[in-house]
Amino acid sequence: MNTSLFSPSALQVNEYLLVISPSEELSSKVMQVKEKFAADFDCETARQSYPNISLLNFMQHQMNEERILHRIKTISETQLSFKVALNGFGSFPAHTIYFNIPANNNIEELVSAFMQLQRWLRPDNEHKPHFTNRPYITLARKLLPGQYEKAWKVFKDAAFSGSFIVEELLLLKKKQGDKHYQVILKLPLLPAMEKIPYLFQQTLF
Repeated sequence: MNTSLFSPSALQVNEYLLVISPSEELSSKVMQVKEKFAADFDCETARQSYPNISLLNFMQHQMNEERILHRIKTISETQLSFKVALNGFGSFPAHTIYFNIPANNNIEELVSAFMQLQRWLRPDNEHKPHFTNRPYITLARKLLPGQYEKAWKVFKDAAFSGSFIVEELLLLKKKQGDKHYQVILKLPLLPAMEKIPYLFQQTLF
């Protein structure tokens, strides 16, 4: 690639995150737990992260953004809405506690659909895309060992439940030097019932 043909802004490498955002009702319920965690365990970062389920994280040059967004949008337009449930808590010893999401084939299939874009989602050999193989919603991360041990004693058997329908995905972007992601694309999924008349038609005729 002849880099002299491109401006510095075109060659800038951005970070992108494809996520599922829970319903407002469930997000509010999750944030109440995060707020209490922050107060009880002196963990300000717990209340600073908004609830989401990360599906895909990748880096890419600004000049390739339009093409990448088009490919992501094309795949998302073929995906059906589905239900996600939360049940209890899990952890990554000794630094992260999260809201547990039981095995969900719909999320696995969604991630698999985007994996066909792997070769498009890397600006170089060092920055490979990361596809989630364990969906969850973070309660608190980057905990100190003492914080983790104290908190996990409380949350390992704690009850929490909730569910919502995934109706859209969000693509977030963070430029070099930025601290926070910004939503750059909302990706509606097909209503779960949309294909049923077609299936009936195939059966009847």
